Amino acid sequence: SATAVLDDARRLYESGGDRLGQADALRILGKVQRETAQYETAIVTLDEALSIYREFSDSRREADALTDLGGAKRLTGKFAEARTLLEAALALYRAIGDRRGEATALVQIGATLEHTGEFEAALRLSEAALTIIRSIGGPYAEADTLLRAGVILRQLGNYERSIQVTEEGLHIFRNIGSRIGEADALLDLGAVLRASGAHEDAAKALHEARALYASVDHRPGAARVLNQMG
Repeated sequence: SATAVLDDARRLYESGGDRLGQADALRILGKVQRETAQYETAIVTLDEALSIYREFSDSRREADALTDLGGAKRLTGKFAEARTLLEAALALYRAIGDRRGEATALVQIGATLEHTGEFEAALRLSEAALTIIRSIGGPYAEADTLLRAGVILRQLGNYERSIQVTEEGLHIFRNIGSRIGEADALLDLGAVLRASGAHEDAAKALHEARALYASVDHRPGAARVLNQMG
């Protein structure tokens, strides 16, 4: 498994005295743990990576670890801690002129603000991130940020604009051949169509999303679709 391979890499770097390599392996391992819902384990792993990066005064790696750790904290409901970490990452990205990192941090902070009900502020950050991404290029990041903005707009009750930006994201994901991205977009589209009262169109989008998730055996996505269908 990816976890076993990365843990082997970490041990090899550690036995060879390569602290930076060890931190890199830990950070990737932490991201895998986070994506497989091992959130508390991911927090421990990412915190260890962050501590090592700080030994080397490597601002970019430190900012990346702060972003990953902040994301894991958000997923465990530690929103104040997540925001502190992500704002520290944002400051580092801006200090070194890493525009892509800046956009990523803005999106993550916005996602954290959503959880605390600060939707207007979250939308402003997502729009700022989208402006950066469009200036530097990156279709996947653009589509993903459009979906994030669409979700916030849905929560604000602006269904028409939410549908528009979600469809923009869907179009990009289809163009780049991202099946999971396309499924995510269809799921979000189904949710906002349902909220707007367009139940027939919502059902169609959700059935398409379910089929796509099934085709790549993405069970968390399939579960989210079933929740919306219910």
